Amino acid sequence: MIYGMPVLLIFKEPDFGTSFVILVMLALSVFVWGISWRKVFLIVMISVLIILPLLWFFYFEDYQRNRVLTIPFRGHDPALSYHTEQALRAVAQGGLTGDRSGFDIYVPVKESDSIYTAISEYLGFFGTTSILALSSIFFWRSFTLASRLSEKNYASSYIVTALAGQMAFHFIENIGMNIGLLPITGIPLPFISDGGTSMVVNFLALGVILNIALNENYMSLSSTV
Repeated sequence: MIYGMPVLLIFKEPDFGTSFVILVMLALSVFVWGISWRKVFLIVMISVLIILPLLWFFYFEDYQRNRVLTIPFRGHDPALSYHTEQALRAVAQGGLTGDRSGFDIYVPVKESDSIYTAISEYLGFFGTTSILALSSIFFWRSFTLASRLSEKNYASSYIVTALAGQMAFHFIENIGMNIGLLPITGIPLPFISDGGTSMVVNFLALGVILNIALNENYMSLSSTV
């Protein structure tokens, strides 16, 4: 019920990408709560066989369906494929250490949704690898904290899992769509993409996670003393 209201309102907007992010937060919280793999399999199968076809035929607009089709069928829609093709060109242009020729490849919304292409183009493989390494460390630390908290404080564990999970999904979706593996959506790259609202919300989420981590250390110290 808590997740349902914002999901329905955002879904009605319509903004499928953001509503799906909230559903990911809910799914991760359910994993922390504990659910058998048999139930997970049933939920996935029901979603694939029933929910996804309903979304495909009755909710998605033509441009959304074409965005999905451009992944397995390159060039299916020249207008929508243009974004992906330009992004892939920019990613390849960077090489190992970045392109210094001064010839910039145009990618739509390069400062925000396509910021990963700019990192790859100007900093190359080393730059993108550094982003992946730093984000992996952050998410590993966050989910490790959530795992420890699940043994003594479920509420805090749910919060850390949901907040870190939504940022992880943003990273996966943003990078995936810029290298042609996922459909293009308006999902920013946390802490990197241009956009004040996204930056403020992510730093608030980070502050909550840090506060929970500090309180855990304080409680452990108090019990020891």
